[in-house]
Amino acid sequence: PSNAEWRVLNSALDGRLVPLFESEYGRCFDYGTDARQLGADSLCMQGHSCRLEECVVGNPPNHAAYAVEARSVGDVELAMQFAIAYDLQVSVKTTGHSYQGTSTQKGSLLIWTSDLPRLSSSGRIVNNYADSCGTDYPEVIRAGGGETWEEVYAAVGLNNHIAGGGGLTVGAAGGWLQGVGLSAMSRRYGAGIDNVLDYDVVLPNGTRATVDACSDGELFFALRGGGGGTFGVVVGVTYRLYPVEPVTLAVFSVTNPAYGNSFIDFWVDESPVLDRDWNGYWGVDFLLLYYIGNANTAEVEAQPFVQALIADMEAWMLANGVDQRPGDLTLLSFPSGYYQSRVNGETDPTGYLDLALGSWLVPREYALRNGGADAKALIKELRDSGATALSYFLGGAMTDPLVEDTAVHPAMRTALWQINVISEANMNILRQRVPSGGPGFNHHSKFEDPLTLWGDSNRYDTLLAIKNRVDSAGRLNCFHCVGFRDVSYTYNEADITYSPNAASTPSARVALFGMLIALLLLFT
Repeated sequence: PSNAEWRVLNSALDGRLVPLFESEYGRCFDYGTDARQLGADSLCMQGHSCRLEECVVGNPPNHAAYAVEARSVGDVELAMQFAIAYDLQVSVKTTGHSYQGTSTQKGSLLIWTSDLPRLSSSGRIVNNYADSCGTDYPEVIRAGGGETWEEVYAAVGLNNHIAGGGGLTVGAAGGWLQGVGLSAMSRRYGAGIDNVLDYDVVLPNGTRATVDACSDGELFFALRGGGGGTFGVVVGVTYRLYPVEPVTLAVFSVTNPAYGNSFIDFWVDESPVLDRDWNGYWGVDFLLLYYIGNANTAEVEAQPFVQALIADMEAWMLANGVDQRPGDLTLLSFPSGYYQSRVNGETDPTGYLDLALGSWLVPREYALRNGGADAKALIKELRDSGATALSYFLGGAMTDPLVEDTAVHPAMRTALWQINVISEANMNILRQRVPSGGPGFNHHSKFEDPLTLWGDSNRYDTLLAIKNRVDSAGRLNCFHCVGFRDVSYTYNEADITYSPNAASTPSARVALFGMLIALLLLFT
């Protein structure tokens, strides 16, 4: 497009077409580890290396040329129609938490959804909701395409539970959900994709659609695990809610390294037999588990679990003549449910210079193999090599849906754990030791073979066929996304010649629509 044509679009967007310059990225570093500030700037990524091609330090910049800072669904439709008229590629970003580079594409028109209307705060909870299949749900909540989990949790309040994200600054309708949507509550309620009832989507042809299991079952399948920024721009979603139940948070940390092996042995033995009321996270030397249920029941059931852990450690102490406590245990009660445990607003810091995040799904059968010996050896090997991270405790309700119901890797439905690491060396250990597993999409390595992200080639081909149906031009394009096409273009600020400070056209929206119609008629 010429500068005059960019100027018309900018005016139609009320001045919210923003050029993205690598030379201005220094302000993103200035935000430090503040995920809220990084998410509120269309230029910034939560992991700074993902402003570069393939998220690799030393590679050329991978910025979009311009960002449309959308504040309405109409803005999203307008951006898509402009991209169609001028044959532009489109990328999509909400808060920039992708650590694989899926929320940008060099030279594209970026649709930034962070400022879309807040549906959860305006609509609040909806009672007696029915989808297009005629299925009724007692309570649901609508979330806008740019809302974060911090906002949605506040709208849900203390009277309901929702299968939401752990990072409060993560978008509730973007890549988190469209990738899989793991939650601290996933063993009880399933993943985000198991709880979303419909999507409000601007399709790559510029039209808007409500997508659920009956209106477009294929696209609904793809949007539930096929990855964000690929099949459409999600501008709103509907989530089912659950009655609130009390939650007890059990936090255990190994304070004496001499007990490290005993702790790992205990966890490998214990985690496969815990029921689905136990949810949360774990690491090589800690547990962060939520028990969902009556507070008195939690107290009763937590004690044998804790006592077994302590007994195991005490036996080790006795055998080795060591007289020290193995670690610290804290039990915290939240009678008003999970959100009560998060109201302090604390969330993960970001602003990583270069994060080599990766994840691997470990099936339950692997954890049980050889009496748990293989899994114990694996976790100890990962610990000894360093660079481990907080991992997910899976199973439970995650195993309920059929593999063919959603697009996620089949191993997600058989996994007991998603082990997260922050080194490619540890990723190679996981791939080699657990070939029956697979990458966990939301946290997968940027070096993963994209064709393996959804399982075998047949599943990828299924998703590619859906992609070609809804986006035959390959308009939406991003790294590690279905149908990704690399472009023979190197980001260059000199190519971004339009200045948004130039004079605008007063009747720009009318002029733009006229120009778009003329162009569309020309090519049809």
